Amino acid sequence: MLPEMVNISETKMHDCYRLAQLIFAKNTFIVEDSTYFDFELMLSRIKAENLFVTRIKSNTVYNSIVEIDLPNQKDQDIVKDEIIQLSSKKAIKTRIQH
Repeated sequence: MLPEMVNISETKMHDCYRLAQLIFAKNTFIVEDSTYFDFELMLSRIKAENLFVTRIKSNTVYNSIVEIDLPNQKDQDIVKDEIIQLSSKKAIKTRIQH
């Protein structure tokens, strides 16, 4: 259960210039920060059958599909765990909401 790849970069080098390189083999599980909250990137990952977890930005428009119970006394830094459907105009335009 060790990661196959870890990418840590300096904040000076913005990864948005390398987004195309952030698509991985089918069933790759990706955990990342909200920096990568990009609809085109998400759609490319969905098509590549990548699985990903990310923090969303505070102004994200979405519908909650299901809220997952958090374990008692564990992971107290996690505020909420949900499966969501993006519903902003940009998400709909990108067709990421499906």
